[in-house]
Amino acid sequence: MLRVTPLYGSSSHHPDQESIAIKPLSTLIEYDNRRILVDLGWDASCYNDVVVRTNNSTKDEVGSVSSPQKTVPLEEHLQKLREIVSTVDVIVLCDSTLLSIGGLPLLYTPDPSSSTSNSTKTPMIYATFPTTKMGQMTLYNTHSNASLDGQTHLNYTLDQIDDCISRITTVKYSQTVSLPNSDLSLTAHRSGIVVGGCFWMLKTSRDDTEIIISPGYHHLRERHLDPGTLSELGATPDVFITRPGGPGGLLQKLLDTTNSTTNSRMGRPALKTPIQRKETEGQFLDAIMSTLRRSGHVLIPTDASGRILELLLLLSAHWSRHRLATAYKLAWIAPLASTTLRFAKCQLEWMGEQLGEQFDSQRGHPLKLGNVMVCGSTREFVERVEGLGCPVCVLASGDCLDAGPSRDLLLRYAENPDNAVLLTDYLCAGMRSGVHLNYLQKEARKASHIHAGVSGELGGKGLDIDLVPPGLDVDLGNVDVVQSTSGIVLHPSRETTASQMMSAWCRAQIEGREMADVIEVDVLVPQRAPLEGEELRLFLKEEEDARLAARAGEERRAL
Repeated sequence: MLRVTPLYGSSSHHPDQESIAIKPLSTLIEYDNRRILVDLGWDASCYNDVVVRTNNSTKDEVGSVSSPQKTVPLEEHLQKLREIVSTVDVIVLCDSTLLSIGGLPLLYTPDPSSSTSNSTKTPMIYATFPTTKMGQMTLYNTHSNASLDGQTHLNYTLDQIDDCISRITTVKYSQTVSLPNSDLSLTAHRSGIVVGGCFWMLKTSRDDTEIIISPGYHHLRERHLDPGTLSELGATPDVFITRPGGPGGLLQKLLDTTNSTTNSRMGRPALKTPIQRKETEGQFLDAIMSTLRRSGHVLIPTDASGRILELLLLLSAHWSRHRLATAYKLAWIAPLASTTLRFAKCQLEWMGEQLGEQFDSQRGHPLKLGNVMVCGSTREFVERVEGLGCPVCVLASGDCLDAGPSRDLLLRYAENPDNAVLLTDYLCAGMRSGVHLNYLQKEARKASHIHAGVSGELGGKGLDIDLVPPGLDVDLGNVDVVQSTSGIVLHPSRETTASQMMSAWCRAQIEGREMADVIEVDVLVPQRAPLEGEELRLFLKEEEDARLAARAGEERRAL
């Protein structure tokens, strides 16, 4: 018997729900006496208490059946998930995004007595090689952005990330893996979403039953990826397991054709319809160039190692074709940008055929990206790029605009109404961590002197943003604060900054009007204080110990 149990993230996206972005996913599949866990996704929106339905169903006066709900504290929820993860036989990861791999160091707790993935006490983990390497970069990037802001809700360390990654067994596309002491086998096939992204085919040799497990897939060819093979290999499976797709919330209302009165399909055209890729890219490039030509800067928030590659190839090709490098600069900022790009260059066999053909014809490496100035921090970007005095198009990690270089540049570019912010993916429009928001509210209430302000202006077609700080001080020491025109917000929005912007644009489109010239959004702004006293002494001691350990290692290698 086949049993499919969604652990979290499987709720259907509905226009009335709060979040626009889809949620991270994890699904338990039980078949032929084997327990297979598909993905361990996790992001900031998951750090909240969980509302679940109980088994005690009740009937109201008209006979409708309802299930009471209860709230499960986050720590209790995490403990239950860890217990489930520890009992599975196999974990399979579908891609390198937080939706698939974000919870691996948080929920996967291997037996400390085993140091390899072959231990019978520890579930096997299977993923493609790019998912392993690029997923590691994604987890590093998430940890780096949170740590720099002093956020403590991640609950895992870099060592835990390395430990989990080291236990992954890598597979190639179409490589079949047989599960020990079972008739079942697993095969990864290209999904076409990100480099190394895959869907899984579960087969039994006993009766050739085929089960396709595909949380996401993409059927079109892109600059760096060939289309997914689901339409070829997954045309007639016995069972097809996927997830509710597409955006929710206000963005879903724009795409929906459901009559809200009768809740039935009436053939009413959607307020917004999907457009062809070339038209989308044309609008995207036109928005960038119009901003640069008026001497403005363009900020494009991106993920760490997934869709960023497609954007880099698109923009680098445009810069080369029109010879823009002298007049305008193109930059990419991420804590591990150089390492991510180096890993990506080694993975051409997992990318589109056209990139491999370019490399084989000795026309140069397709990911050389000579027009892109790669920076590891906002400070390096300011020194190397902004110092040139040219308008800049910058791709910055931190797609939700709540942390990382993208948030720093958002605040930096706020003063100029000629600057623009381009949101390229609805996945950035998620929810904030409830744990971190509770911390912010608690610390904000402690402050006896609150003098801060940031206002937001979003104009045009939802692309331009202007945050104007009134020049007041925030005296809260080493505390993250949420700022607005009226001061520190004691009850900040549960939506990320990017989600607030996208929601404002969606509301304007639904109401058939232009966006307001000014909208207000709250931004999480870290207030960093220099180390002093005991904290400074411990930090310097750790640095010195690390330096001595590195020197001792070099001396041993020299001998």
